[in-house]
Amino acid sequence: MHHTKNTSWGIIDFDDTAGAVFVQQKWLYQWMLWNGVIAHWTYQEKLRFHSIADKQIWGFLSNKLRLVVTGASPIAQRFAGRQIGLNFDVKWVVTPPMHWTVIVWKMPPLANPTTHISYVDIATKTIHLDTADLEPYHPSNQAGQPSAGFNAVPHEFLHGILSGNQTANPDEYLNTSPHIADTPSIMNIGRELRQRHFAAVVAELNTLVPNLRFQIVSPIS
Repeated sequence: MHHTKNTSWGIIDFDDTAGAVFVQQKWLYQWMLWNGVIAHWTYQEKLRFHSIADKQIWGFLSNKLRLVVTGASPIAQRFAGRQIGLNFDVKWVVTPPMHWTVIVWKMPPLANPTTHISYVDIATKTIHLDTADLEPYHPSNQAGQPSAGFNAVPHEFLHGILSGNQTANPDEYLNTSPHIADTPSIMNIGRELRQRHFAAVVAELNTLVPNLRFQIVSPIS
């Protein structure tokens, strides 16, 4: 049986037969041209952008976290001692409803990921990306620590997982962040996941079935 919830930021689906959780965001794209770019987006270019972005989100986030369940629910008893996987992806939609409007800039060939600074605007429910974001790069955080490797798309996707008060996972590369020293974190300038990045997902999972509670057991940090 599937237990689903369509939140403001994505769909959460717990399959209590397979023992898996699937989180999907619906993205409605707006295809833009950066200054000086005159060649319009082709369908193949749009398809390539979405395919790579989706694969990066899946590759960075899916099958990396493990959940356990507790409680008096029969489901909890059935899954006692077993771990549950957590997977993520995005679905390209061409008409509403969507969870996010995703504005993608087509950049000139020599652009790098810092030519346009990508970000998420919670107030307007928009994610701002560009074609250079598909390539990894090596930024520094405000503590001056260099990155061993960073990808913008999974980072921005995680900004789009909102807590109950509609606040996003914050940037951790800022001096004001309590996690600025955690440079390997994906919300800082790295590629590693932390339990705190998925607190909103767990909170929503805990509303799906009475007397069933979810907890992340891996990664342990």
